[in-house]
Amino acid sequence: MKKEIILVIPHNKPFLGNQVCQIPFFDNIKKDNYIVSLVTKKSGFVSKELKYINELIEYENGDFVDFFLKIIAIKKKYKVKKVYNFRRNSIDITLLIQILFKDTYGYKSIKKNIFSVFYKNKFEFDLANYIGLSYTNMSGKELKDSYINLNSEGNEILIIPGGSSEFKKYPIEKYLEIAKYCNAKYKVGFTLGNDMKDEIIKLKQYKEIYNLYIGLELEDLRTKIKESKLVIANDCGPSHFAHIYDIPRISLFVSGVTHKHWFNQSQNSILLKSNSEDISEIDVNTVKDSVDKLITQTKS
Repeated sequence: MKKEIILVIPHNKPFLGNQVCQIPFFDNIKKDNYIVSLVTKKSGFVSKELKYINELIEYENGDFVDFFLKIIAIKKKYKVKKVYNFRRNSIDITLLIQILFKDTYGYKSIKKNIFSVFYKNKFEFDLANYIGLSYTNMSGKELKDSYINLNSEGNEILIIPGGSSEFKKYPIEKYLEIAKYCNAKYKVGFTLGNDMKDEIIKLKQYKEIYNLYIGLELEDLRTKIKESKLVIANDCGPSHFAHIYDIPRISLFVSGVTHKHWFNQSQNSILLKSNSEDISEIDVNTVKDSVDKLITQTKS
């Protein structure tokens, strides 16, 4: 059977978490379709590495002329069946795809984008819940359809101490206290980026005790998280692999950061949030208790 051509315009924010949240949508539509995606040059890195798009075409963010020329070229080259637009507040892009294509999918954003009312297929963007839920809903399925069977044989607790800003990062010394507690029963691993030089220096002192995964490629990072017994992480990009696949997880947030968009509430998740803008206020014992609670819960 010949596959239909689907054009997708993903969200343009070049943040790992934002891009990971869109993966279940692509997984849901890729089986019977050939996916062409028009992405900004800075935001296409996840789809390039994980290869869930058949053809990736880049444009300069903020350059509407470049976007216009690229989408015209796509229309000439392909008989596009459907167009999905994740950029809900972009008036010019919304208007253009309404003019060029018949079967359009997008989010209602009437206050910021009046042309969103003309989508053939309109969806609500739920500002009160995890962003991945709204992204996935446009595929006609729910995020829970992407949840994987828990790895009952997995014996490693994975700690992700990174974060896009220093104030979001729980102290590595406290993570080491948690690791020592967990290591009495389970293997413990830390995964972090090459740029976290101070944390790497401290953790290398414990390389004979804990597994260190430094600078993993995205596919390896995703696999490591999916195979973990439990993930403990700050509000960071890699943690969203745990959110979208519903891996048991403890998420540490600092007060003042809205968690509604960035935390997927489920029976396999626990949110711990500081009472002030100092994330270190989260008590280590509270994290330990949460570890025991989640592991007991997922066994039953």
